[in-house]
Amino acid sequence: MRKIPKKNLIGIAVAVALIILIAAFISVARDSTGDESYEEVNFPQKETELSAVPDEYKNNVYLSFRGVGACDKLLNKVHVTVIFVEDSKSTWSESDKAEFKESCESTFLRIQSDAKAYNKDLKITSDYRSTKINVPFIYAEHENWADSVFASLDMSAYADANLSLEREYGTNEAAIIFALNYEGRSFTANSENTEYTIIFDDAPAIYHEICHLFGASDFYFPKEVEEIAEEHLNGSIMYDCYGGKVDDFTAYIIGWKDELTENAESFLKDTMHVTEEQLNEAKVTS
Repeated sequence: MRKIPKKNLIGIAVAVALIILIAAFISVARDSTGDESYEEVNFPQKETELSAVPDEYKNNVYLSFRGVGACDKLLNKVHVTVIFVEDSKSTWSESDKAEFKESCESTFLRIQSDAKAYNKDLKITSDYRSTKINVPFIYAEHENWADSVFASLDMSAYADANLSLEREYGTNEAAIIFALNYEGRSFTANSENTEYTIIFDDAPAIYHEICHLFGASDFYFPKEVEEIAEEHLNGSIMYDCYGGKVDDFTAYIIGWKDELTENAESFLKDTMHVTEEQLNEAKVTS
């Protein structure tokens, strides 16, 4: 083998270094001139989101997630990705998956029908994926757990999973449902970049959790809020998770109503004293 002169080796090293620097510059330039970052697209909450709300109610904690986050409005074209997750506790048979899928699809049809009743266009499409991971689900560490699920499916990472799915399916919004096949307390994680719901297979409250993804809040705690909701928002799905309906206020939050009804405004008035700290404390004991 012919030996390469030392001078030539130095030249090659310099050329490689230059190529790396040029590639890095191009990458930065592309990022600065391409799509806005996900945070810029969705946060902070635009003032126009609450234009229908009287000024004295705009700081109400139940308005915090209207029109913000990875999932904005439950309108137009929405794609839902359902991921069946297997781990040390969760296993899915094909029949279990089929049953859960049937629950999802019937719920999606109901949501579309309800949106139509509000004279809003909504088309929900869906896909179903399965994966097995070695990371156990822990409530306090659900972000790391979710990242493990995304990685196992070669999906976009936690920071922009929803946006990546929107681009993949060409929809206005993309929702993510993780399905675990054992008993647990279903919940939704809302954040600047990624929003998803984790549903356990003990009578899954799919409709309720999807409303959470698009900004709705629970009304079944603390007790005084449940009583206020029962008075002004009778039969709300946000306190009756399985048999309830989308109430006037929740319809406003998820984008199905552009104005507040008298009942919705009364709910805001009577809950102005409720703080985020109170809700967090009540959630733990509910």
